Amino acid sequence: MELEKLRAQEPESGDPFRGNRWFRIAIIALGVLAVIGVLVFLLLILGFCAPNRQAANPTPTIEATAVVIVVTQPPATGVATEPTTASATATLVLAAPTLSATALAPATTVLPAATSPSTQPAATATSASAPPTQAGSTTSGRRLPTPSITPPPPSPLTGLSIAGLRYEPPRPVRNDPVYFFATITNRTGQDQNYPVCADVFLPGRKNPLGTTDCNMVTMVPGTAEIPIGFWIGTGIKECIPLRARVVMREQGGELRIPFTTDKGAEFWIDLSVCP
Repeated sequence: MELEKLRAQEPESGDPFRGNRWFRIAIIALGVLAVIGVLVFLLLILGFCAPNRQAANPTPTIEATAVVIVVTQPPATGVATEPTTASATATLVLAAPTLSATALAPATTVLPAATSPSTQPAATATSASAPPTQAGSTTSGRRLPTPSITPPPPSPLTGLSIAGLRYEPPRPVRNDPVYFFATITNRTGQDQNYPVCADVFLPGRKNPLGTTDCNMVTMVPGTAEIPIGFWIGTGIKECIPLRARVVMREQGGELRIPFTTDKGAEFWIDLSVCP
């Protein structure tokens, strides 16, 4: 009995809530809620800052370098005397790496089809290539026929040339005949018979003022003077200068072929006719 009285008289210094159990439970619950609230607040802050950091500092990505292998063959040569082994040379073409924030493109590799080493002569490498085109040949390899060039027919004056031309009288006058004599060189070795005449021109004119009678004459081998007819000047009221040359008449007089010297030059003489 005395012990219980002593306990009743001692102050309850060890129990701050003085035996109120519900009050203690409420305090503990408030503490737990406060801790949970702090944790939730921290999680919200971390969740808000993480996306901003990723947007400010994007993770750099490096695209894969594509390796392209190009196979080249050695240049084709002529027919080899002994077999050789054809080998392919691989050339690596590397693309420069670039930085990109997008997705990486898959690397691709182009590889040649596997072929077994050939033991045929190197000359067979040229069988697939187009044959060289030769000048003057068609694509089928057949040579075009060379067009034949037909030489022009020989001129009637071939082997004939003029060495001189003179006229009589020395001072021709109006209405009197002027006789012409041509010196012809014949290198053909036989007589040549042609109608030969003299054309008389005014200086600077294309068509003749007159012509002789163009009789048929015989030109013997060698050099000889032959008469080629006469011409009469009419209607002349004053002295006029003239020029004359020797021609051969063909096709009824429509075509006149001038005689030239042995060097191929034209041959003219000057004269004048007075009233």
